[in-house]
Amino acid sequence: MEESNKKIVVCPNCGVEQEYNPEFPYCKRCGLFLSESLLNKKEEVSSTKETVRGGAILLFLIFVLIFIFYSRFYASIGMVFTVLLYITSFFIGRREDVKEKKKEEDS
Repeated sequence: MEESNKKIVVCPNCGVEQEYNPEFPYCKRCGLFLSESLLNKKEEVSSTKETVRGGAILLFLIFVLIFIFYSRFYASIGMVFTVLLYITSFFIGRREDVKEKKKEEDS
């Protein structure tokens, strides 16, 4: 029953979830001061899959511009690379989902 009384706070700087301690209200990872107003606020931390997908899309658009204005050969290679990177993000997403399910089962 003690576990339900724990106050969990999420660091807005690095995203670490930790128990709130009023005697030492600092993040264990980055040292940011944590106020009581942050209690029970869970912000969405961008996942790796979203970051990889966004990067792949931006790189693809850059390679489209390179294709149009500079070199069709290098841009074609870059576009193939970014499509493979985008496809890889789906596998990364599955791996993250499996890790989250294991955490929920262990709790």
